[in-house]
This record gives sequence, C-alpha cells and structure tokens, in this order.
Amino acid sequence: PVADDVLVRRYAPDSVKPGDARSGAFAELKIGDVIRARGSNSADGKRFVPQELIAGTFQMAGGKITSLNLSSGEIVIDNILTKRPLTIIVTPGSRVRRILPKHASMLLETGDKDKNSSANRDTAADVVDRLPEMKLSELKVGDVILVSSTVGNSLSHATAIVLAGGAETIISAAQKAQADTVSAKRTKQ
Repeated sequence: PVADDVLVRRYAPDSVKPGDARSGAFAELKIGDVIRARGSNSADGKRFVPQELIAGTFQMAGGKITSLNLSSGEIVIDNILTKRPLTIIVTPGSRVRRILPKHASMLLETGDKDKNSSANRDTAADVVDRLPEMKLSELKVGDVILVSSTVGNSLSHATAIVLAGGAETIISAAQKAQADTVSAKRTKQ
C-alpha cells in the first residue's frame, strides 16, 4: 500500500522533463506506466517506502527519416511499428544521441535481459545515457532513428525525450522479430 502523503506526479503529454510533471493521484496510475520512485528502505530493509512517484506513459518509435526541417526541429519518419508517418518534434530539452555499432549490440542484449529482469546489470536506459551526443544537423533524409517520448495528444506527432541516430541494426532486429511473430502465427493456424 502507498501512504496518503506520497507525492504523485505525472508526465504531461508531449513533455520531455520530469520537472514538467503535474500533480496527480495514485488512482491515475495505469498498467503499462513507467514509474520512478524516490524514497528509502524501511527500518527492517524489507520494503521500499516511497516519498514521491513520477509516472508516465511512454512510447518508442523508429524508422527511416523521410523529411527533415532543422530550423523547426521537426523530423518525419516512416514509423516501422505503425507503417504510418510520424512527425517527431525535437526541443532544446530533447537528448540527441548516436548509436555506435558496439552500443547497438549492447542495447539489443539489454532489451532481451529487460524481459527477464535481473539485478546488477545495465538497463537499456543506462546504455542510452552513455551514448555519445550528436547534433541534429548531423542527421539526413534516409538515416534510421529511434525515439522515445511520452504518449502525446496526437498519434501522428511525438515530442522526443531521446532521439538516437544510427539505429539501423536495432530497427532491422525489430523488423525481423515482427516478421518472425507473424510467421509463427500463420504456422499455428
């Protein structure tokens, strides 16, 4: 149970910073939300006692850049998940990173490990935090990117929290997994 005095905040749609989170209530939490908790362990060390919860609903998207407007910070991709165009808004608060080949394999490995959660290992977020920064001007039409964002007010737009260029290996692996899933479903029928 969560005590009544726990501060609950929620990422606003299209927000990129935890500091922009608005006041919320425990009842607003949903299945699938990502929660960051601040607090301490109980005196016996058996429980975590939260003082603050920050929650949000996040999404990942990726695909090939089809249009790029550096002056407005807008990038359009062909989203591999939805097969529809997605306009990504990059703000001064967005983190722009480059995935190097060695990082791609680490991200794929941590993604598999995240499904089988275990302690004392890097999470995908840890790996992303170590990716080298890149300038938006380094991107060009045809590049493959990944983007994480909050679920916003529009299905056709996303405000980037993290945008990562050099995502060809990861997108290829996702497309293969998607094709394998479809193939497996057809085989069962």
